[in-house]
Amino acid sequence: MTPHRMERTLHHWGLMVGLVAALATAAAPLDAQPPAVANPGAQNPGTDRQQIASWVADLDANSFNRRDEASLKLIQAGVAAVQPVLDAIQQGSPEVVLRGVHVLLEIAVVSDDDEQPQARQALQKIVQDSNRSAARRADLALRSLDETRARRAADFLTSKGARITEGKYYSGSQLQGLLPTLEISNEWLGTERDLKQIRWLNEVQQITFQGPNVKDEWLRNLEGARQIRSVQFKHARISGKSLASLKSIPELRFVSLLYSPVDDEAVAELTALANLSSLRLYGTRISVDGVQKLRETFSKELTNIDFRQGGFLGIQAQRQGGVCEIQLVQPDTAAAVAGLEAGDFVLTFGGERVVDFESLTRCISKHGAGDEAKIEVARQGTTRTPSFARGTATEFGAVGKESNLGLEVTEVKPNSLASEIDLRVGDTILVYRGQRIYSPQDFDAAFRADPEAKESEDLIRFVRTPKLLTLTAKLGEWE
Repeated sequence: MTPHRMERTLHHWGLMVGLVAALATAAAPLDAQPPAVANPGAQNPGTDRQQIASWVADLDANSFNRRDEASLKLIQAGVAAVQPVLDAIQQGSPEVVLRGVHVLLEIAVVSDDDEQPQARQALQKIVQDSNRSAARRADLALRSLDETRARRAADFLTSKGARITEGKYYSGSQLQGLLPTLEISNEWLGTERDLKQIRWLNEVQQITFQGPNVKDEWLRNLEGARQIRSVQFKHARISGKSLASLKSIPELRFVSLLYSPVDDEAVAELTALANLSSLRLYGTRISVDGVQKLRETFSKELTNIDFRQGGFLGIQAQRQGGVCEIQLVQPDTAAAVAGLEAGDFVLTFGGERVVDFESLTRCISKHGAGDEAKIEVARQGTTRTPSFARGTATEFGAVGKESNLGLEVTEVKPNSLASEIDLRVGDTILVYRGQRIYSPQDFDAAFRADPEAKESEDLIRFVRTPKLLTLTAKLGEWE
């Protein structure tokens, strides 16, 4: 091997070490002053094409010092050198490829992709169009560039008040897991332009905008954030039209609008999100008609639309049987703080009668998070569900009066169907033959509904010695 070839071979390795060192230098904070050699175009704003062509030719010079000086001069020339260097890479020797990719990387590291995207575009072109060796080096350079920018962007955004954490994400009301999340809240001290750094956070998959300081203009900076899968807005005072920016996020699957005052103006923008898997609308101003339009647009099998208008109580209740019987009270919720218990029958909510769980949900939807509501419940009763054969009986044999819990028995006739099932004065009939019972008229209508069913067994549900309570709940928020 000739001394000249040996010099070039050794210098290939030297350039790779230099590439790593350059990237380490580039990892400084965005608002720090970069080293003099890494400020493309600033030192020689008047660099002409002839000078640049001369330096490009020197990338393949026999002299090591000339090659090094040419690389430095081209980096200093900045974006003006990009196209000549790209042309040389596509036609040049391995030495030119190695040095040219390094030059483009250095220019790209300190360039603003909005105003000076040429260096990154040149590297991308090499990956797509050039020979295997050049494409491999350019691909490595692009990955290193993205990693460097991700680190710098994370440091910069957190210095301005953002938080990077592991955040929950949901499909409807079901927790799916955790995603690397960027949180922008009222602690944000930066500008709208500063948020452009979001696009470089290649590991962040969810963004949460929280608080009344969030502005429509901030959402423009989500454009091009190709890594984002989930966006959440909570108490964000944004308009429906601002959601148009979400269309530019190709991997977006989950959107949550929580207690943000968007209205039906948002419907058109949301229906444009063709790849949406989950849409949560809690405490917004979108109407029932607007939600219906969304449901008609999206496939029920592919998109989970979870629409909730009111605050959060925190119970699970029986959905069948004609009553609203609480089965579970979630800890640390409005229901738990109010004193609701499993086994309670919900009678009224906010002054409205509760017939079943669906009616309770409708009542809650009229009250927002933070609102207080009176809840009347029946507790500590013994619930019974006997069955009996009516036979030829034309009456049941019990007299009662209407109450919020049900039909309160005031008299039981001897030797009647009522006495046979041990119904007593003071008991309250809740359900008969699947019908919710409140008044004597409700019971008579259910008893006489099918006079031919003499041989079938009728089911009746009543509760003995209930305790009536009135509790106050301050509704919370859905997550």
